[in-house]
Amino acid sequence: MVGHAASVAARHIGRELVRDDDDLRDTPPMVVGAVAAGTAPVPFLAVYSVMFIVHGGFHPVVPPDITSTAHGELVAGIITVALLIIAVTTLLWLLNGRRRCPSPSSSSRCSAPRSTS
Repeated sequence: MVGHAASVAARHIGRELVRDDDDLRDTPPMVVGAVAAGTAPVPFLAVYSVMFIVHGGFHPVVPPDITSTAHGELVAGIITVALLIIAVTTLLWLLNGRRRCPSPSSSSRCSAPRSTS
């Protein structure tokens, strides 16, 4: 591990120091609650998106489950896939911490990460 630390330090000689790591701070309780609440529907979104797409595009059922047409089932499946992607992306951002708002005691505002180049 010492060799790795030396090679990282050698990369930064002669340039402005670039922070590659996140600040180590406790996760706010609101983020923990948001991740817990957001994790619950993810498996259901995955199952229902596959089921609606299959029922709408490949294996139509009579009568359709949630709409009056097979095309409506396919549209519902596509909407469910979009919601699944949004939910997973949001959860990864919250768990990663880079796109999370700082703690309320901090004076900086919530923003996207800044580039250091």
